Amino acid sequence: MVIQREIDIGLLTARAFPQLQSDYLPLVRELKARGYRAEPLVWQEHDGEALECFKNLIFCSVWDYQEDYACFRRWLQEAMTRSNLVNSASIIEWNIDKTYLKSLESEGIPTIPTAWLDKGSPACLPELPLDSKNVVIKPSIGAGSQGMKRFNLENDAEKAGAIEHIGTLAQKSGVMIQPYLPSADKTGEHALLYFGGRFSHAIHRPLAGHHAEPDEEVARVTAIEPSVEALSIGDKILEALPFRPAYMRVDLLQADHGNYQLLELEMVEPSLFLAASPGSERCYVDALENEGYLAG
Repeated sequence: MVIQREIDIGLLTARAFPQLQSDYLPLVRELKARGYRAEPLVWQEHDGEALECFKNLIFCSVWDYQEDYACFRRWLQEAMTRSNLVNSASIIEWNIDKTYLKSLESEGIPTIPTAWLDKGSPACLPELPLDSKNVVIKPSIGAGSQGMKRFNLENDAEKAGAIEHIGTLAQKSGVMIQPYLPSADKTGEHALLYFGGRFSHAIHRPLAGHHAEPDEEVARVTAIEPSVEALSIGDKILEALPFRPAYMRVDLLQADHGNYQLLELEMVEPSLFLAASPGSERCYVDALENEGYLAG
């Protein structure tokens, strides 16, 4: 039995936000204003033929995929045969593992120096390509700040804790070890938002927001005018990518010397901070319609 396609757009979300996180509500309003039938759906609760009634599936607040990455990847492979995915499955898979930073670094994008360990590596500290003894250790597959911890390696107890944390993370994922950047607490993060390869808006947020509730984190964000340096990095990233994502967020931190370094490139489930820049939801839907991301 073939299920008739009835819903234009399914907005993918996590079980914690069955009606979407509030960051995406401006997008919902804009889609419906343009005549689309758009409904949220929890990704784990829809698979197989149930997905065929959705012409398009847009990734929104899918913030729990890393809890069972193997399950999510199986779902992703199934979903791509049933519906049109935005961003595409190939982009999602490329972006989920932060080892993509290696390829961007090779293209001249300024990234944070990182020591990498593969999944299954023993619990040990590798030789670090950095001078700082204050480090941040996090999984290479993860959302938000889950699994991220800071350690002072000059303290024996903290060094032992760092090694233990590496061992725990490596059971499920690769591991990243980076220098702690004081600007993370002092200045916070700057992010650039792009739709269809075009710059939309920029925001500032304190990284303490990573430990806040999602609505509180969104409320802390302020719109900013991006610097020439930041926009130049965004342009270089777009040139380096082998694809053009429908949506993309470029997260930047300032190093000790003051220049920006890429923290992450978000193309799976980023908050887009649409409410911080009224009209950005129109830019998003314009890109979806005009650049051919939506299936009719």
